[in-house]
Amino acid sequence: MAYCSVPRLLGFGKWFETRFGGLCKQHDEYYAVGILPRKAADCYLMSGIVLKGYPVFGFLTYIAVRLFGWLHYGVRK
Repeated sequence: MAYCSVPRLLGFGKWFETRFGGLCKQHDEYYAVGILPRKAADCYLMSGIVLKGYPVFGFLTYIAVRLFGWLHYGVRK
């Protein structure tokens, strides 16, 4: 099952999911269940990606989830 909502263009989605799928799943659970507020869950996702050695993707992912994450959950905090 895919947990990361990223474009599947040219295999990017599969590449991203392979590396960060667990982080995406945990991010969604933290936010959806209310363990963390949205911003903290987004920071968790970013820091996990950075710690895996992808600082640029971490930062870009943070920007994307801050700008568009509310579309998935229907709540903006």
